[in-house]
Amino acid sequence: MYGPRDSASFDYFKSAQRGLELLIGFHDTYVSLVHCRDIVSGIVLAAESKKSTDNLFPGSERYYTWDEIGYVTKNVLNRKTASRPRTKPLVFVVGGISQLVSRFKEKPSVLNFEKRTT
Repeated sequence: MYGPRDSASFDYFKSAQRGLELLIGFHDTYVSLVHCRDIVSGIVLAAESKKSTDNLFPGSERYYTWDEIGYVTKNVLNRKTASRPRTKPLVFVVGGISQLVSRFKEKPSVLNFEKRTT
C-alpha cells in the first residue's frame, strides 16, 4: 500500500533519483501495488454491501517484481541507477545496523532485521 504519508516508498524513489536502486531480498519478491484511497474505498464498499465480504482483498490486478518497479522508476525519472549485489552477510549486517539506528530516530527504518530475509 502506498500513499501521501508513505515514507518507505518515498525513500525508494528518492534513492532512485540519486542514482541508487535499492534491491530488496535475495530473490524475486512479488508485490501488489494499491493506493491507500483504493483500500479505503474497498472497505467502505464492503461495509455497505449486502453480499458476503469474507474474502475481501483489495490489491492490484497483478503482482510486480522489484525489477519491474525499478525499470519503470528509472524510465519515469529518466535516470540510470547503480544496484548493489544482494549478498546475505551484507544484507544481514545492514538490516541489523539500520534497525539499531532507527531506535534513535523518530521514524522506523525502511530496512529492518525482519525484512532482511525476504
